[in-house]
Amino acid sequence: MPHPVVSRLYKYWQNADWANLLSLHSAEVLTGGLVSRIVAVCASFPWWGPAEVRQHLRAPGIPVSLAQVEQAVVQSGWAKLRQTLFARYDLTGAALQLRDGWLVGQLLAQVQGLRARLEAGEGARPE
Repeated sequence: MPHPVVSRLYKYWQNADWANLLSLHSAEVLTGGLVSRIVAVCASFPWWGPAEVRQHLRAPGIPVSLAQVEQAVVQSGWAKLRQTLFARYDLTGAALQLRDGWLVGQLLAQVQGLRARLEAGEGARPE
């Protein structure tokens, strides 16, 4: 075995980087680098689901399974971020636009907070 390979294996073992160490034996192990690539595709195309992300990554020859994409989406926090994006923004159009319902809800909450402060006698803040 060549010295650079042994050095890399030893480095993975020394740093307890088990994902990278195991990925040398099995392509199904989800490494940090693969998670980064998956999240980059998700961020570029937030309206895509796991199947589309997998297909996009496999086109240039990146071996990735649907289970790996789904795990990376959850592990990285992208699933929660995507859920929040879809609640607040309309991602189907050509431009990123706030959803009217979410925006109205935020404005009403702010007005209610101001009204409660005024009724409590606090007065308006300078800003």
